[in-house]
Amino acid sequence: MKLFRGPIAWRANKQGIVMILSIEAELLALLQIVKEAIFISRLFKAMTLRLNEPLIIKCDNMQTL
Repeated sequence: MKLFRGPIAWRANKQGIVMILSIEAELLALLQIVKEAIFISRLFKAMTLRLNEPLIIKCDNMQTL
């Protein structure tokens, strides 16, 4: 996750659940970043920090989208 072109959150970890299909793993990873983005947006709101641009989540897997 980046803010003003600099990283503010990142993570690399093993998924705790065994997935049969790669699309399931992609969906789980997308869900985790959405939860992180919601947390960050609520944190900014609590600090009364307003951004001029909306949060954008990018995904390059067409099957997941």
